[in-house]
Amino acid sequence: MPKALSEETKQQVINLWMNHNYSQQQVADYLGISYKTVNRIVNEYTADGAHEPPKRIPMPGRAVPIAQTDEPSTMTEEHTAAPPDVVRKAVLYRIADIDDECNAAEAKINALREKNHALTKERGELEIWLEANGYESTEN
Repeated sequence: MPKALSEETKQQVINLWMNHNYSQQQVADYLGISYKTVNRIVNEYTADGAHEPPKRIPMPGRAVPIAQTDEPSTMTEEHTAAPPDVVRKAVLYRIADIDDECNAAEAKINALREKNHALTKERGELEIWLEANGYESTEN
């Protein structure tokens, strides 16, 4: 049986979804819970009719929330601050993304260096062949 979520976690779900425009999938990823759980919490929150879903604005993957929407919120001030643990996780995800991009760029650089070395070697061999067979070199 799944373990019950704390009220704090449920508040984090609603905060990220409603105030920071995270998709339900992003919230699930950040908090390490299932999409179905996030969806259930959001549906419970909006079921009474007093809380409407926010207008969705596309956000880049794993983005750290920067600003809240201008729409008035019915949530208390305690719930509107980004939970430190969630922000920490978002920052760590972004750092991991940057590391992955740097590693991929370094791998491309190494591959290009190897290709450049191989082409330079092949060019030299072809220059030697031209000279050995009495042809002029391409270098003038």
